[in-house]
Amino acid sequence: MSRHEAAQARSIFWKILTVQCYQGGISKWIIAMVETRIAPRVRVMKPAKIDYGGDKYPCIVRDISSTGAALDFSELIRIPNEFTLILPDDKLRLPCRVVWRKEYRLGVVFDL
Repeated sequence: MSRHEAAQARSIFWKILTVQCYQGGISKWIIAMVETRIAPRVRVMKPAKIDYGGDKYPCIVRDISSTGAALDFSELIRIPNEFTLILPDDKLRLPCRVVWRKEYRLGVVFDL
């Protein structure tokens, strides 16, 4: 599997399964969300910084796994597609690539 295909697979977070169940002779449809990430995520609120070109900007890691993370920013800033995520509490510097973006949040995959 190529790096691009792996990133696409990780970006598909949920699949919808339709399960038919019967209760008292009446059929009901239940939509269930199933996690399909390669690595399970852990919800956290860790202070961090992103570093690119010598500039460092604060952010909060909202969830993290062995393959990536979701980051929150307190203000709208231009963030490049590749940067280093610094987790000072854990003494980690992780090279990252952005896989999705929203207003104040983005998802990254670790390029380890």
